[in-house]
Amino acid sequence: MNPPAHRRPRRAHRVARRRRWPLVLVAAGVAAVAAGLIVLLGVRDARRARSDLESARSVLSGVSDRPESLSSADGRTAAQVSLHAASLSVARARATLHRSPAFIAARFVPVISTQRRGLFRLVDDAQIAVSDGNALLAKVSASADALHIRQGSLPLDVVSGLGTTSHQYGVELAGLIRPTTGLWGQLRTARAQFNALDDRISKRLVVGGDGLQAATTFLGSGGPRHYFLGLQNNAEMRDQGMVLSYGTITATAGHLSVDHTGRIAELTLQSPAPTPVPPGTAKVFAEIGPTRLWQSVDATPDFAFSGRAMVDMYHQATGGSVSGVIALDVPALAQILDVIGPVTVAGVPTPISSANAATVLLHDLYSADNSVNQGQRIEHLSDVAGAIVQRMTHGDVDSIALARHLATAAAGGHIKLYSSDPSEEATFERSGLGGGPALVMPDRTFHIDVQSRLAAKVDYYIHPSITQQVSLRPDGSAGVHTTLVVDNTAPVGAPPSEQLGPDVQNGTAIGDYVAWCLLWAPAGAEQADAVAESGLQATQKVPLVHAGQKVTVTFDTVIPHAVRDGKLELRFVPQPRLTPDDLTLTVSGSGWRISGPATYRAVMDRTLTPSWDVRRR
Repeated sequence: MNPPAHRRPRRAHRVARRRRWPLVLVAAGVAAVAAGLIVLLGVRDARRARSDLESARSVLSGVSDRPESLSSADGRTAAQVSLHAASLSVARARATLHRSPAFIAARFVPVISTQRRGLFRLVDDAQIAVSDGNALLAKVSASADALHIRQGSLPLDVVSGLGTTSHQYGVELAGLIRPTTGLWGQLRTARAQFNALDDRISKRLVVGGDGLQAATTFLGSGGPRHYFLGLQNNAEMRDQGMVLSYGTITATAGHLSVDHTGRIAELTLQSPAPTPVPPGTAKVFAEIGPTRLWQSVDATPDFAFSGRAMVDMYHQATGGSVSGVIALDVPALAQILDVIGPVTVAGVPTPISSANAATVLLHDLYSADNSVNQGQRIEHLSDVAGAIVQRMTHGDVDSIALARHLATAAAGGHIKLYSSDPSEEATFERSGLGGGPALVMPDRTFHIDVQSRLAAKVDYYIHPSITQQVSLRPDGSAGVHTTLVVDNTAPVGAPPSEQLGPDVQNGTAIGDYVAWCLLWAPAGAEQADAVAESGLQATQKVPLVHAGQKVTVTFDTVIPHAVRDGKLELRFVPQPRLTPDDLTLTVSGSGWRISGPATYRAVMDRTLTPSWDVRRR
């Protein structure tokens, strides 16, 4: 029997609906497959773009970390080739994203669109960074020929122009640092990595640009400047080499001239200079007279104090005035000689070169003299410095290459600058050329040095090495056990000499070394017998080390709140010794998961900042 007429439409509708369900399911399946393909293609395209961006970031990092990228013609050419490759990598990443169906569609999906924008912005920022690098290289290349020291003169207008350019690019790059908020996974990581690299490069450019600007006034762009040249002898150490020779220099409109060189014994003070001595500095160093004895003026690692003291001491000894201090040691002189070539000094049988400067000046001249307690010590550092300036005033020196070598020396603390002009001094301190070790990360900084406490030149044979065992505690603090080994490699059974002694006044035998071991721990750290000095916490120990022997001293430190934001970071400022100290760190901690190598080894030829990512288990 047929259903009533009024039921037939309903039944037909149900039949039609049942017939449409397979079509709907098929369409949904096709859509799901298409969406899946788009997602897969999007993941593939994102990986390709990320790979290209990582390649570009790696190139930028490599170029920025190679000093020769700016300081030599070959280096600049190589850097330009590298930056061209980075530019192509960024262009490929952009093309990949613009062609990708997934990224075209992603702009309409509310949450995914944020990731899309973040990735496109990262590509754009990488391109700006590469373009700025190319522009800076072009500027340096265009200025390279003019940036020569000819007949002792440096064109300060060109230096100032480069300083302005460097600062501007640094500021522009700093503006590319973007928040990672809202970004996911690998995109968030890539943004953070770019930010870290960008921050490092931008700070270098700003500080470098400011340093070039300060150099123009320091070198007399506004009128003649007179400087005290402190020559620091690494065979007899304070925090830096001991000031045993000196000179006075005049800088006028970029032209340097040496007014006088001599032995520091010429500048005797009968009473301390009026330099204010901080309480901690007085407590640690007052007994050796840091404002009266030139041999003690740089015992503290705070060169802002030492530089001011030298200015005051020179005035008290001579009645003359200087605008600041340039302090150089033998490794710094060797870096300069590597650029200008060997120099000849009266009384020294062989030309002084970068290869033999340390051996001749810190060993041969002293070991050849067997007269103990001689009235006139053999000091030739001032003669070498004078010969260097004389060479520069009668020749053609590539100042970019010279700046590269001086930067290497400055990184290890072998060059220090002090200016009585507050603005210049602030710039020198920001750049690491002046000031003390606590200017950056004072609550994470260690400074360890070994100074001589006798009248001999044994430091040529002294080789300290440093080992630290860092143990993280449950509360996030860190216990640090420091082992300092002082190795005295002086020959056993050697004859008496100016170099090896004996030091009759201190009662030590030939080759003995009285090691004044000082450890500056981070500000706020707990350390036995510590004194607040140079912005850190200083503890001292004074063992005797016989020739051919080693002595070990230890220090224990507790750093509160050592773990911050999931990271343990430490900073080590080196003592500028003839041979850099070896540093070994081991990191452990019950209840902590530590990412990265458990043991860190490095040569302390520059400031080191090792870090580890740490998480609670």
